[in-house]
Amino acid sequence: MLVSYVRWLGPAVSPYAGGSDSSGYLWSARLFREGRLSVRISPPQRFPVDATGTAVLAPLGGAMRPETMDLVPTYPTGLPLHIAAASLFLDEERAVRTVLLFAVAGALWLLYLIGRDAGLPRVWAAAGSGMLACSPLFLFSAVQPASDILATFWGEAAVLCAWRSRRRPALAWLAGGSLGIATLVRPTNLILILPVLAALTPSAGTCVRLAGGGLTFAAFVLAYQSWAYGGPLRSGYGSVSSLFAWGALLPSLSHYLRWGPQLASWLVVFAPAAAWLWRGDLARWRLVGAAWILATFGTYAFYAVTAETWWYMRYVLPGFPILIVAGLAGLRVTVHAAASRAGRPWAARASGAVACAVVIVSAGALLRSPSFAEHRAVKPRERVYRDAVAVMGDDAALPHPVLMSQLSGAANYYRPGNQLIRFDLLTAEGWRAVREWQRRERLPIGAALFGFERNGLFSRPDFVPPCEWQPRGHYLDVTFWGCPPPGRQ
Repeated sequence: MLVSYVRWLGPAVSPYAGGSDSSGYLWSARLFREGRLSVRISPPQRFPVDATGTAVLAPLGGAMRPETMDLVPTYPTGLPLHIAAASLFLDEERAVRTVLLFAVAGALWLLYLIGRDAGLPRVWAAAGSGMLACSPLFLFSAVQPASDILATFWGEAAVLCAWRSRRRPALAWLAGGSLGIATLVRPTNLILILPVLAALTPSAGTCVRLAGGGLTFAAFVLAYQSWAYGGPLRSGYGSVSSLFAWGALLPSLSHYLRWGPQLASWLVVFAPAAAWLWRGDLARWRLVGAAWILATFGTYAFYAVTAETWWYMRYVLPGFPILIVAGLAGLRVTVHAAASRAGRPWAARASGAVACAVVIVSAGALLRSPSFAEHRAVKPRERVYRDAVAVMGDDAALPHPVLMSQLSGAANYYRPGNQLIRFDLLTAEGWRAVREWQRRERLPIGAALFGFERNGLFSRPDFVPPCEWQPRGHYLDVTFWGCPPPGRQ
């Protein structure tokens, strides 16, 4: 069944560099494959960098290393390293597909194993994997080059290995290694140390093994972030602490309540009842489950972006496995308790039928969700970026350098060396400097814009002197423009 699911999902997987996430990850993977960590940026001749700042020369998915003209990837190294490793044996597009589908299959299989270890019978554990497989959020994340599914897979592996190390202590090494790789994929995954510690046997030897497995990866993350971004606790977005704020808490909690049942299934309402199933040898799962949910949902409750739209729930996707397992455990104990109170011979048989019906209805609700079909639009939407960059590059009439924003990451990936300027990062002073530079150099500039970006460039009142933009062509919703230097309009 798992193989069939992966085969069904395969054609929907997008290997293309599109928006900032996919273009940044794929460009980073290419750098690793080529044995590089950065690229030197050469501004156009006599370009007024002092007035504009160097950030305007960095595409989406890229950032300038502090005090250098070196361009480094914005995003964490974990997913690019996986893709780069696969690229040693496959071409780039197949490598991307292989890594994404491996992460999908692995995440579903590990959820099944976690369900079994958490006391669920085989059919119930398989139902948990089915729930995750049907999640609109899981599917949406599975078909594009992004870190969410891979972060979920390695987080599951860390907790599962930690739990099983209670019987086989050597698995604590794998728990540490899995947690370390999870941190490479997404540095905030370090907070998964909470459920990992909860699952371990508390002893000095176990903690030493855990640390031994993860320290190499942790050291790499800290060293890379220091080199690339100017500090061990800085990311491509800036200081990690600046990304989280108390003001995001209430909107995020409201967002969880609205979208959690729609994306992880309505079974999550039974999750608190799992405490009655997790007793005896399974009692430890109460602590593991609580720590896991707190680590994922609690951390990103303070991240303002989480509440912006439904698919930003992808940040808490690594917490979905335990939420689903707890929901199934709670459902099972609830229907069995109801059957016991009924005290009738038929009640036990009926309880199984009721539980089965609830699971089927919950899965059906996921499949009928308006968000379920969103994964089908990802591939054609991402492909537009590649094709638009090709059209832009083939149009000899399009002036260079080119003002762009949304298309900049794909342009950097498919046509490295393009002279691009991020108009969304230009200040009024920077725009005046660019126009003066145009006048001095007698050089036209171009623009490549999606429909929603045109007003952002053409209608800014602070962009003085304005430009009389001349259309140069289009590809679907992407339009190309030319701006002659001042005095030649």
